Amino acid sequence: MRGTLGQAFEFAGAVYTGLIIGLIYDGFRLLRMPFPNKPVTIILDSAFYIVAGAVFGYSLFVLNGGTLRLYIIAGALLGVAWEQFGVSLTFRRMISHFLRKTAKK
Repeated sequence: MRGTLGQAFEFAGAVYTGLIIGLIYDGFRLLRMPFPNKPVTIILDSAFYIVAGAVFGYSLFVLNGGTLRLYIIAGALLGVAWEQFGVSLTFRRMISHFLRKTAKK
């Protein structure tokens, strides 16, 4: 895509990619919970970075043919932040509230 409108669509796609990467991180967080020891954490964190890099690389090629631009990185970081401090935080609070309610009964 070319021009300013194309860059806006690429930025929106990068934000969406960041949301997906944030969701993937939450999945790895759930996998890591039962294993508090360091070796498992290192393995799962390494696997997350490999998967996140692959998702970002794939989306970079789909969005604009693989050209790395600063606004693409900023969009992906915004998407991850939005997911971690918005969507994920809200769901964690809801689950925590639900668990507290069920524990009282």
